[in-house]
Amino acid sequence: MVADSAKLSNSKFFFRIDSINILRREKLDLIVEQNEFLETRIQERTLELEKSIKELSEAQDKLIRSEKMTVLGQLSLESIPGKTKFSF
Repeated sequence: MVADSAKLSNSKFFFRIDSINILRREKLDLIVEQNEFLETRIQERTLELEKSIKELSEAQDKLIRSEKMTVLGQLSLESIPGKTKFSF
């Protein structure tokens, strides 16, 4: 009777350990899955940010060229004798 009780107690103990290990494995799998999702999202966001930086850089270059052309236009107007100076 005592031996049967001890076997039953051990059986419950090992069943609990198995249950805990299953839960632990499920949690670990969830963490791995979430980590993969986050890594993918980070890569996507990095690409978006790199694209935005490139677009901003191109817009800045275009603005600089435009400002240079404006200055060149003003200088060429100033260099022509008899032309009225315009203020912008």
